Amino acid sequence: MSDQIPKFVRRLQVDDLRTIQIFASVVESQSFSRTARVLGITPSTVSKHISQLEERLETQLVNRTTRRISISNNGMSFYYRCVAILREMEAAEEEIFQLTQEPMGVLRVTAPTGLASRHISPRLSEFMEKYPKIDLDFILTSQTLDMVQDGIDLSIRIASSTEPGMRAELLAPNRRVICASPAYLEKHGIPKTPEDLEDHNCLVSRTMGLLNVWPVKASDGTTRQIKVSGSMITNHVEMIRDALLGDRGIALIGTFVVGEDLKAGRLIPILREYVVQNTAFYAVVPHSRHIQRKTRVFIDFVREAFGPTPYWDEMPPNSAMTG
Repeated sequence: MSDQIPKFVRRLQVDDLRTIQIFASVVESQSFSRTARVLGITPSTVSKHISQLEERLETQLVNRTTRRISISNNGMSFYYRCVAILREMEAAEEEIFQLTQEPMGVLRVTAPTGLASRHISPRLSEFMEKYPKIDLDFILTSQTLDMVQDGIDLSIRIASSTEPGMRAELLAPNRRVICASPAYLEKHGIPKTPEDLEDHNCLVSRTMGLLNVWPVKASDGTTRQIKVSGSMITNHVEMIRDALLGDRGIALIGTFVVGEDLKAGRLIPILREYVVQNTAFYAVVPHSRHIQRKTRVFIDFVREAFGPTPYWDEMPPNSAMTG
């Protein structure tokens, strides 16, 4: 490792941050004396810091008269930079504080019902034992809620992308299959091409905005849309699974719902080469400089629970999905 000291470290002095704080306070209070009272120093100390700063920058930041002060254009430009530095320092201190403290407080989480009930809820006892000072508040829905307006700390989503203004971390891929029960396929035949789906009873989900249009891969690698129809439309993936197991039709569905059924042979994947894999599980938080400790430990807990290859996609040898 090089012993060379970075340029910005060589230039910074011990009192620089204090001087920046004093200058920002002068701009905001428009007074040396008020700044002195707020910071617990003397007006002469305030004046000394401002003069030294102006001398160093070789520009006048504060215009002084006997009765009042005003901030020059250069002073205002410098002020905005100072505020940014002070906010970064506050954020850095808060982040370190969070890392050294036991996670605590109310954590409000929104997640899709099917994902939460199958793969998060069974593990919450372990999380709650590990972090007893975190109180969990869950809103289970497939809808995208306004996180700021609804006071949500964390949103776990199934999406192909996330909206601007949000910070998203990938949790795991979301693998999807087109599948049906052996009995349904024996009775109605196995579709060979996506177009064959038009002759089948397709169970339609409102989640992910799919409705009656399913994305499929074309021969040239592009994505095209296939119109489907059937006897059920729902926004609850568990209802789709129940109908599949009841031999009622074909569905495009995430393996997080039917993974165990596929492994056991209760459901059979079809048209595998045509399925578009363009979604994933994301942890989404409102954009900020740092993630609160309580939120970070929950994100890490869920990511570890799912695994880099989700455990529901880990197939035993000679399983129904590998043939």
